[in-house]
Amino acid sequence: MSQTLQFLSESILSLMRGSMFMLFVVMCVSLYWKRKENSTLNHLFWMLIIMIISLSFNMGLMINGLRSSYIYEEFKILTDLCLVPLVGSYLLKVIIPEVVNLRRVIYLFIPNILLVAIHAYTRSNIIFIISVIYTVLLAVLIFVFVVFIAGRYNHYIKKVFSNIDNKTVDWVRVMTYVFAAWYLAWFIVYQINNRWVDSLYYLFIIIMWGFIYHYSVKHIAVVKAAELFEKRPVQMEEVNPTEVNEKYLSEP
Repeated sequence: MSQTLQFLSESILSLMRGSMFMLFVVMCVSLYWKRKENSTLNHLFWMLIIMIISLSFNMGLMINGLRSSYIYEEFKILTDLCLVPLVGSYLLKVIIPEVVNLRRVIYLFIPNILLVAIHAYTRSNIIFIISVIYTVLLAVLIFVFVVFIAGRYNHYIKKVFSNIDNKTVDWVRVMTYVFAAWYLAWFIVYQINNRWVDSLYYLFIIIMWGFIYHYSVKHIAVVKAAELFEKRPVQMEEVNPTEVNEKYLSEP
């Protein structure tokens, strides 16, 4: 009976991993053409590409020889942590697309990459701890700022536009909390190391990224960062969503 349950748990875990992998692939294929419409979807496209690469690497844990490798496990954790600045930059990109560009994303990304490289070379536990602390602090700073700027964005939108459908960023604020829950769940999953828990974790990620894709495609950006801090927002006429996307999201 125990062997049957073990086989079933491994099969479901493989199914969940495969489903998440295919979801990322399908979203990337769909975004390949949509990304030309604006830079936010282009950012999401390349972030999903990196997620696919990361997931492919993580599937190495399915190899029995690597499951018990402590060094490999640490390296895997550090590569997972590299996704934090990418996710944070995307949340900011939705709200202030003209501010978040490739150069700034690379600046956010470089410290994690350097720490992973140094740890791979030295295998130092101190570097591992530094990487974890740095990533946690970075995540807290980004998420707090996203919640703050999202509040200003929504306040501005409601003052300026009569029709706010697909213009507000309430979903971004919700996703900030969900991402925080994601990394908390990620930490718990690593501590428990149970295939059933892992399967539920992957199911949670599938639902989360499906939600992100849905609202990212529908979102219409209509505000620039500087406008969010104006004391007296000027009333604006309603604009065509296509024109808005071209105006605010065509920047690289």
